Amino acid sequence: METELDWPLQWALGFSSTSSLFGYAGQVNYCAANALLDQFATFGSGALSEGDTPPCRVIAVNWGPWGEAGMAQVGTKAYEQAVKEGDTPLSTDTALQCLATALRQAAQATG
Repeated sequence: METELDWPLQWALGFSSTSSLFGYAGQVNYCAANALLDQFATFGSGALSEGDTPPCRVIAVNWGPWGEAGMAQVGTKAYEQAVKEGDTPLSTDTALQCLATALRQAAQATG
């Protein structure tokens, strides 16, 4: 699969959430959307005919809360709930280091 700029598409990266597994009350739609993304990354290529290869590798990262940005940043109800539940929100630097590690490991696994 080629993009508009003729760059070969090798990866599709989905930013999922740990809410797909451990959501809070009132987050049913958010949990379901993230679970669907997880399933697509895991089984999406299973819909192809036998012998066909997917156009790219799909990866979903189940992020926990980020403490410096987003829905669970410091000062939000989600941040307070995460801390109350024993979760430590990630710094942006730590989250990006985790992403780099995940992509490095996925690249090694494929080839």
